[in-house]
Amino acid sequence: MLILPLARAHRIKYLVNGAHRFKIRRNAEQLGLNGLLLFHADFAMVYVEGSALAIKKYKRLMLARIDWTEEARPKPLVGSVG
Repeated sequence: MLILPLARAHRIKYLVNGAHRFKIRRNAEQLGLNGLLLFHADFAMVYVEGSALAIKKYKRLMLARIDWTEEARPKPLVGSVG
């Protein structure tokens, strides 16, 4: 039986939160997906391909599990006293 890989693309308006980038990359690795992440000045695009079940789980991550309205936490200043 021949199993063909499926593909999915997501366009993200703002991908500045480091936690979101981490979740996107780590979940793709854990699900055994291959793909790429493109950054442009106006948007970011995630393209992944893999098995049907992995694509289904990744779609749920991108559409339901990540809160895209969440702001990135400010980085603490290193070496500041006060």
